[in-house]
Amino acid sequence: MTLAAGLSTETSTIARNSIYGLAVLFVVAGLGGFITQRTIAFNLETRRITVVHKWFAKRPRQVIDCSFDDCIWLGIIERRNGEGESSYGIYFQPKDDKPYTLPSVGDSFEGASTVARALAAATSIRRLDIVFRK
Repeated sequence: MTLAAGLSTETSTIARNSIYGLAVLFVVAGLGGFITQRTIAFNLETRRITVVHKWFAKRPRQVIDCSFDDCIWLGIIERRNGEGESSYGIYFQPKDDKPYTLPSVGDSFEGASTVARALAAATSIRRLDIVFRK
């Protein structure tokens, strides 16, 4: 049996399943921001930074809990996309772990600079601004 445009039933089933798979992928990717949540707290009283990851319908998981003294850097991070455009954010790096970026503070250098300056002054963590290039 053949269908329009000379496609067999088997070919149209494969195409339909591929389209369905792509649709599911886009829905899951789109919901990613709603399914996960990352919270970074700078507690000035206890002088600690806490990073908590929460997945939808699961208990929150504490990823980082370190004192300000255990952090070596805090600063602006610049990312460039393939088209040469830049966006800016804030990061901090514990002594024994990888750098962590804060949830978006806007894409402008001025906004990121204001937040980095205030956090560095409040926490006494050394400031280092870096550029990542692809």
